[in-house]
Amino acid sequence: MRRAGALVLALAVILACRASAAAEEKPELIASDYSDRYHWSTCKVAQKIYPDEKLTFGTPEEALAAGLNPCKKCNPPASSAPPDDRQKTH
Repeated sequence: MRRAGALVLALAVILACRASAAAEEKPELIASDYSDRYHWSTCKVAQKIYPDEKLTFGTPEEALAAGLNPCKKCNPPASSAPPDDRQKTH
């Protein structure tokens, strides 16, 4: 019986760790103090930014307000609105 309890506890710990790791993997918008571009955190360019030079943004609008442009390699959004709600230009 003790063995079953230990097994249940171990499984609970593993599941909790996996859940927190999945939450940490959510890409965020970041930029460098020394650049005019913002990136997805998963972008190869962004992964080279030193931690003490890293800026984090909650929305694309925040990054744009800071005078930044979207990275041309990872193509982060320029708006928080869903694609159907964005203004279409012709």
